[in-house]
Amino acid sequence: MTDLLQVIKIDTQKPPIMLELPVDPSISPYLISSTKSLMWRDKAFPNNVVRVAIRKDDVENLYSEVVQAIYETGVDNSWENSYPLSKSGLGKAVSYLKYYGISDVEVLSSEDDLLELGSSFNGVTVSKVSWLNKSYVVVPKDRSYLGSITDFGDNKYAILIHNPSRGISFSL
Repeated sequence: MTDLLQVIKIDTQKPPIMLELPVDPSISPYLISSTKSLMWRDKAFPNNVVRVAIRKDDVENLYSEVVQAIYETGVDNSWENSYPLSKSGLGKAVSYLKYYGISDVEVLSSEDDLLELGSSFNGVTVSKVSWLNKSYVVVPKDRSYLGSITDFGDNKYAILIHNPSRGISFSL
């Protein structure tokens, strides 16, 4: 499986209830995991941290939920990071990240690969993932730019997306 986020594995028998994770206060909002869903946080605490809850769920469900939440918030806030499902739209999605200085990107494709891209699109690697539905997502190859998922084992995860408006774009 190709991951949406930087994966941080922590081997422990007893995960904490929550984590305090450092963030750059200039790149809000943050999308974080709560025990039952995801939630947006507009700013960090005064010591430049956010509190992230541990959530038990399948990682593929979490990735789908993260993509949907960022897409919807992007539309609502006019981030202009979503484009039509076409090769032209996908090209614009790639250009969106490059505009922000992210030159090394990857296209994540649903298994349907509706545009029949195969493994490459205009020199950009295309990877099929099972957790996308009839769409394409463009992300940095260095997933830490977008955010991280801390894996405590036993389907317990903590998610922090700290650059949602500049670190992901969509063709759907």
